Amino acid sequence: MGRRKIERKKRRIPCSLLMERGATGGIIIDVSPTGLFIQTTARPPAGIPVDVEISETDSTPAVKLRVRVARQKVVPPQLVAISGRGIGVEILDAPTEYYELVGATPAGEWDEDVAPPLPSFRVKLALSGTPRSRILTIKSESNEAAKNAAVEQLGDDWEVVSVESV
Repeated sequence: MGRRKIERKKRRIPCSLLMERGATGGIIIDVSPTGLFIQTTARPPAGIPVDVEISETDSTPAVKLRVRVARQKVVPPQLVAISGRGIGVEILDAPTEYYELVGATPAGEWDEDVAPPLPSFRVKLALSGTPRSRILTIKSESNEAAKNAAVEQLGDDWEVVSVESV
């Protein structure tokens, strides 16, 4: 199989891989109309078909896909936290709900009306004049917008100590 021709979009969607040896968990890291990358400890060989069940969440319907493993990303144990291991898969069969979920069509065209997900920021705040602190995870367009949203959420008595991209 050659290099992918369609751009993938970043997502973070829990899923399960259903293989002959049983099921294992994973997280879909990026999606396209023709494939996805799943962060997982499973190591199915390239070329085999696998069923992927996308877990139902508040914002995600349960969806089942039939895929073929295109490649494995193997990472040394000491680097797993930095660059997760997983598998790249080619979609063989997907229901309409999958394409609605990722904002694309089966023909590989992105729906431009679907906004990309906002990046997440971890904002640490301290309550003025006390040792109390809180850490909030905020989805926002920028560091500055994340700071403002955190203070708005907790109140003006809270001061931002730090902001980091998640």
